[in-house]
Amino acid sequence: TVDAAPPPRPAGRFPPGYVGEYRCFRGHPQAVTAVAFADAGRLVVSAAFDPVIRVWDVEAGACRHELAGHAGAVWLVTADPAGRVVW
Repeated sequence: TVDAAPPPRPAGRFPPGYVGEYRCFRGHPQAVTAVAFADAGRLVVSAAFDPVIRVWDVEAGACRHELAGHAGAVWLVTADPAGRVVW
């Protein structure tokens, strides 16, 4: 038997290498400005126009921590590889 070819992707809609959505995290009320991965991809740290940094559990799809108190939008976020420190 011959495997069927995958369906064609709409031209210009997806970047090269796009394989699909794994998980959608909902929580920032405004546009996300930055993301970082930590703990071997088990955690995602996100920043947005709202002044809160969120730490997400990728497998559960849940927000585990909210780091509030910023004066305005957060434009850059990073974390140590283990996910213990967020900058």
